[in-house]
This record gives sequence, C-alpha cells and structure tokens, in this order.
Amino acid sequence: MIFLRRYSWIIITLSFLFAFILQSMPWPSNLNMLRPSWVQLILIYWVTVTPHRVNVGIGFLIGLILDLFLGSTLGIRALTYGLLSFVCVLIHKFMRNIALWQQIFFILILSLAVEVFIYWLSFIVSTVEYHPELFFRSIVNALLWPWLYFLMNRIKNHFKVH
Repeated sequence: MIFLRRYSWIIITLSFLFAFILQSMPWPSNLNMLRPSWVQLILIYWVTVTPHRVNVGIGFLIGLILDLFLGSTLGIRALTYGLLSFVCVLIHKFMRNIALWQQIFFILILSLAVEVFIYWLSFIVSTVEYHPELFFRSIVNALLWPWLYFLMNRIKNHFKVH
C-alpha cells in the first residue's frame, strides 16, 4: 500500500491498462455504437486532475497505443488524443471548479469533437461511411462521466495521487 502511495504513476498506468482492457472487450454488433470510450474518459480525468503528470505527450502516446491496439490508421487517435489533452490542460482549472452536471455537458462536447475529428481524419485517409449512430458514443460517455469521476476520485484519494 505504501509502495502505491509513493509511486502514483503506477496507479495512473494501471487505470489506463484497465481502460484498454475495457475498450477491447467484445460487444454485440448491434450495440457496438453504444460502447463507451473508456480510454478517452480516463485520459480526460487524469489530464484535468493531474495536468503536471498526464499531459499532451501522454495523450499522444495513449492515442498511438490505441491506434496500434485497435488496428486503425496509425496516428489518427494519437493526433486526436494529443489535441484532446491540450484542450483539457487549457480548461483543467475550469473543469475542476464547475458542478458535475456542467462537466457532463463539457464531456459531451469533448467526446463529440473527438468523434468528429476521428471521422474527419479517417475520411481524408480512407473511405469511411457516415452513420448517424456514430455520435451515440458521445452521449454514453457523458452519461458515464459522473460514475467514473466519483470512482476515479476515490481511487486518487485512497492512493494519494497528486
């Protein structure tokens, strides 16, 4: 326990590892559009809570790993998550000082921006069909945010991640 408190980067790494595991779990094909972006939500959380530890470089690296992990075009999620991390670093003080229901709105906006940017970059690189269900994931991310936020806050406080 003391080891984990002393080395808070292990907790951050384990949370990303758990998010990658959740991201890779298979879903039924008719519900795949409702699959939450666990890695994206964990990235937003850690960047807004500890921007001195998890920043743009880590966001780019997480996106690159996710590109490799999902087998998508290399660099699309890396660029997108790098930009997402940059925006979250810019608004991290604002996000910490607003109510949770307002954070849900910002998570919805950020998730929509990520989905549009990934779709747009995929459209430029290769042929991608547009489906209106593409943006349902953003709504699911916004609805999951309060529970994930409270869970991650408990983990952060328990292991004294600062």
